Amino acid sequence: MNQETTVLDSMLQKIDQLNEEEAKAFLKLIYTRINIYEKGNGNYLAEKLIKDISNVFTKIPEATQIRVGKK
Repeated sequence: MNQETTVLDSMLQKIDQLNEEEAKAFLKLIYTRINIYEKGNGNYLAEKLIKDISNVFTKIPEATQIRVGKK
């Protein structure tokens, strides 16, 4: 298994650990970015959209760790 597959599998496991409230919050963040890209004035480029959505995904493990730490 290569490193990219390991990273992907790890992220998919973290996504599975999200509760409904967390999942909805992340979907809203992603949708907002897509909406800005589609309906904006053209200054929000596809490269920025991809980077911003990628950054949302990097926060998923953090969110699950915070929740688990509160229990």
